[in-house]
Amino acid sequence: MSSFSEDDIRRAAEVREWLIKEVTNKKEELDKLRNTLLIVDSLLKKTSFITASNLESSATNLKDKIVPEFQSIHEKEISETKPDSDSTTKISSIDNAHGNNKGVEIRSLKRAKDNFLISDAEYTSTYVKIPLAVDLNLNINTPPFKSFFINRILEGMKTKDTEKIQKGEILREC
Repeated sequence: MSSFSEDDIRRAAEVREWLIKEVTNKKEELDKLRNTLLIVDSLLKKTSFITASNLESSATNLKDKIVPEFQSIHEKEISETKPDSDSTTKISSIDNAHGNNKGVEIRSLKRAKDNFLISDAEYTSTYVKIPLAVDLNLNINTPPFKSFFINRILEGMKTKDTEKIQKGEILREC
């Protein structure tokens, strides 16, 4: 015979039933939390980022509103950051590769707290390229970068592009 009494076995069976119910409840709660997280991520994605099409119209609106005294400051910044002849050649070839005759605009992306250069972003109305600065080491496994930017934003863009390719709205680039 076993060393457990009928009472022990009955209590163990009750605890087992309770554990099964708890596991089921926790699974349901986890599903609800995941769905809520997806909704929050979607909301943040829609409200935190400006699409490129909106960016162009916003830039046009801002350009019309620039106060003349600030235009001279802006023009001075542009003349100070003009690329040398080697980088101009590089930019022209990049521009031609994307089938765009407009010039590539370059903006320095710097960390706000210490003005550390992150990238000299290149963009036109049809593409954006953000090469990292040479001395910058970026770990893609950093939680906010990987989980939010790569997994949520870039994968979402990739999925939309794939859908557009399948519908024939855009051509696949090699």
